[in-house]
Amino acid sequence: MTRSTSPLVDPGAILRSLSEAEAAALVTAWLHAFGQQRQGLNLKAYLWHVFSGGAHASWAGKQALAGYEAMEAPEYLVLSNDRKTAFSTDQRPVCWIPPISDPRGVRTKTWTTRR
Repeated sequence: MTRSTSPLVDPGAILRSLSEAEAAALVTAWLHAFGQQRQGLNLKAYLWHVFSGGAHASWAGKQALAGYEAMEAPEYLVLSNDRKTAFSTDQRPVCWIPPISDPRGVRTKTWTTRR
């Protein structure tokens, strides 16, 4: 099974696709804002390990979802995990969270930054 290389966003439309250089600058800015205490974390896999690893204050679970759903902006930036694809969209993307298994059963977990 091959992975799609096209950016996906739902709902909304892609307003502007960023170049790889702009995506790289976005990563640098993101790390400057959130990754100052990232030593010892594997950010090559996922940038969000900054939050799950406790290196930056964040919310989890229902509190994170409520915070994300409360965010309103005229434009939203989306950065793919490959750090090469980024774009802006006119609507807040749907936050889909896959279940994470743990010894107590299946639960859902997500992180978002505190305002």
